[in-house]
Amino acid sequence: MSQFGSNSEMKKALLSVSKSTIRTQLEHADSLVWATFE
Repeated sequence: MSQFGSNSEMKKALLSVSKSTIRTQLEHADSLVWATFE
């Protein structure tokens, strides 16, 4: 049953990808907010 191991690895990869994506979107939104204030 090596499928469970690869499944958890896939979940970890998806989590790290979504985290970095959210961080990038937050930074982008932050720069947009500062651009509107300037």
